[in-house]
Amino acid sequence: MVDKKGVVYIVHRDSERGSKVTVGICRNINENKWKFKDLTSNSVGMWEPTYDTELWKEKNILDLFVQNVGQGDAETLQNLSPQMISDLEWIPDK
Repeated sequence: MVDKKGVVYIVHRDSERGSKVTVGICRNINENKWKFKDLTSNSVGMWEPTYDTELWKEKNILDLFVQNVGQGDAETLQNLSPQMISDLEWIPDK
């Protein structure tokens, strides 16, 4: 995502960061300097980002649908009990 000031945000989950919901922030893409901020303290497994695109466009508010997701090796299934869902809202620093 890119805000109106040109700041670039990449929301992801990375096993090297404990599979937490993380946002990468680059204030000047030409300098290619990134800061990373964990938005959750717990693992979300193999979760992939889903967010409200219109809320981001209109108000620069990131609203994410979050649920712990299990996946075995390749395309096999993982025996995982039903998982709670949550709505994570994050407003970038000005």
